[in-house]
Amino acid sequence: MLLFGSFNYGSRGILDKTHTRLFTFSSFKNLLLQSGFKLINISGVPAPLPLVTGDNMIGSILLRINKILIFLLKNVFSYQIFSLIRPNTSVELLLDQAESNANHTK
Repeated sequence: MLLFGSFNYGSRGILDKTHTRLFTFSSFKNLLLQSGFKLINISGVPAPLPLVTGDNMIGSILLRINKILIFLLKNVFSYQIFSLIRPNTSVELLLDQAESNANHTK
């Protein structure tokens, strides 16, 4: 299931609910939207290959290749996910937050 991007967390194993979370672009986008954020942009980040090969021509070429592959298949070749988000503020959300803050100060 991991090869197909399905990260189902359970009570034990490498996908134990207490471990670091792994996300696909789709699951990360869903998490952000369900958490009340507006997704402005989401993109793949290439692996830091120059850290492995050194800051030389080989590292630079590998980094360019990784960027091209991310452009073609971001779900497969991205090392990390970068997103630009904004909170979805609404009158209801602001009132709920104000009420919650008022209750905590009593």
